[in-house]
Amino acid sequence: MKIEKRLEELKEIIKTPDFLEKTMEVPFYVFEYDIEDEALVEYHLRNIKESLPFNIHIIDIFSLLIRILEEMEYLKYLFGRNQKEVFENIAPFITDVQERILNESKDADILFVIGIGKAYPFLKITDILKFLESHIRIPVIVFYPGSFDGVKFFLFDRLQDGVYYRAKPIISREWRENL
Repeated sequence: MKIEKRLEELKEIIKTPDFLEKTMEVPFYVFEYDIEDEALVEYHLRNIKESLPFNIHIIDIFSLLIRILEEMEYLKYLFGRNQKEVFENIAPFITDVQERILNESKDADILFVIGIGKAYPFLKITDILKFLESHIRIPVIVFYPGSFDGVKFFLFDRLQDGVYYRAKPIISREWRENL
């Protein structure tokens, strides 16, 4: 199934009355796509946001990390450092990213999380989801450039990116077989 058709199907799923219904279950979903389609996915997400009568908040976790580093005047410090130093110095900011996601989405009906591929390896979606599960009860849809088998994430269909069992694919995986 082509990406445009899958995004249209996503929009129809979101419009169903029971999608926003509060349950005891963690309402986390994963929308998988091929990295080549990232610009198209992000374009369509903005259209979905504008066309639906819900307060949908889109958070690009990579842009959020960069914004936080700039606000703390820390980004310049990281330039020219080796990879190990960058990892060690960014790790303390992961909590800031998680807290900011909560603050920026507090009035949202639905949260779209993008920027996962750009944020790797500094931020992993499994860490973000594990934090959010005890703090947020709105539907969260992760737009993931790779595959998710219901437990394991594979970024770009190559790199194992962690394990998280509480999220569900929002559209069945058959789309990959039908390309």
